Amino acid sequence: MSAALSTSPLLPRLRAAGAEVVLRGQRPVVQHASRVPSALMAEARARRDALAAELLAEADNEAAYQGEERAAVIAEGSGDTAAAVPHHLPVSWADPTIQPTPSARCRCCRGASWWCEAERPKGWRCMACHPPLGAGQVREVRT
Repeated sequence: MSAALSTSPLLPRLRAAGAEVVLRGQRPVVQHASRVPSALMAEARARRDALAAELLAEADNEAAYQGEERAAVIAEGSGDTAAAVPHHLPVSWADPTIQPTPSARCRCCRGASWWCEAERPKGWRCMACHPPLGAGQVREVRT
């Protein structure tokens, strides 16, 4: 495989398959690998360095994304609709009680469609990168 390939679609596919991808000593580790199809695991192994770079970038930018969300929530609370701040929505495990704010975009695909569980929400997720599994009750928001 070419080193120029982007890992953007790989990380969401691993997560959608039920795996959790973490960094240990600058190396990506796929947890719950038994849930992942063998072809996808082979791709993850072949693109290990690019996957690590994406995970590092995601971790480095998390604080900036949370700051952008806080700024948007503050601007929204001021009642000034013109004060909407274009920003990325924090990662899916962010506070599920805060609904995505106007102009929130996915940091991976730049999408503006979000969902979370209607009962016992676990956090907002991008509809394109992490489509809901099953036909359960979900809440959707477009920003």
